[in-house]
Formats: sequence, structure tokens, C-alpha cells
Amino acid sequence: MDIDYEKNVSFLIQDVARLMRLAFDRRIKELGLTRSQWFALAFLNRQDGLTQQQLADQMDMERAPLSKTLARLEKNGWITKNSNAEDKRVNKIFLANKAKNIMPELKDEADALLDYILGDLTDENRILFTDILSQAKARLLTEINKPPPTKVGRFDWDT
Repeated sequence: MDIDYEKNVSFLIQDVARLMRLAFDRRIKELGLTRSQWFALAFLNRQDGLTQQQLADQMDMERAPLSKTLARLEKNGWITKNSNAEDKRVNKIFLANKAKNIMPELKDEADALLDYILGDLTDENRILFTDILSQAKARLLTEINKPPPTKVGRFDWDT
């Protein structure tokens, strides 16, 4: 069975997400931020004061590579780390003023890129597109919180 990857929804979603990241990287290159760095800043902008483990979980990253990313961000003044009052061994990570000040510009760039990507879609189609993606996300969140299946399709994983 041949798969038309140009029409396969799973591959299209992956490719569009990958290309969006590359295009955004190109737009913000002058800031000197790597993809993992701006990604971490975006997550902290959404919820400042996360622990490294919480941030790693949300970014779907291992702690070790995230630790290097955070060290570079801290060294360059993008974030600060403060001791957690409940557990002194754990630091909470906060956006520094340098990052807070640039976030509106990053959002504007992201919005401009999205406007370019969605091009000639009508407002109604943009809303429909967003609703469909939101529904897919909600269903996937439900799916990943279920116990894993013991049988997938024709394969019996118990044998």
C-alpha cells in the first residue's frame, strides 16, 4: 500500500509544525536565540515560575539538555532562577526583564508568520481550522492519559 505523504494528515501536521519552527527561527535569528531557547522562553511566558522538571515535562524534553539550554539563557540574562521556598534544592525559573520586554515582539512575529501561513483563508475558515486542531488536541490529551492498550490493530502485544 502506497501512502501519499503529501495528503496524509499526520505527516502534514508534522511537516507544517517543523516548517513553522524553521520559519520562526529565521525571523528571530538576530536575537541570537536557538529554537530550544525561544521554546523555553515561550513556555515560561505562558507559565512563569516553573521548576526545571515541570518545564521539561511541558516541553517534552529530558532534564539534561534542558539544563544546558537554561544555563545559556541564564548566562545571557534571559531568565533567572530563584530558590523554591518549599524545597531549597529546587529552583523556580522566571523570565528576566530582558525576556519579558522582547515577548511582545516575539508574539508579533509569530502572529505575522501565522497570518502569512494561513494566507487567503477567510476568518470563518481560520476559526474552523483552529477549532478542528483544538478538538484533535483535546482528544489526544484524553488518549495519552488512558492506560496503554495491550492490543493495537492486528498486533497482540501480550504474546
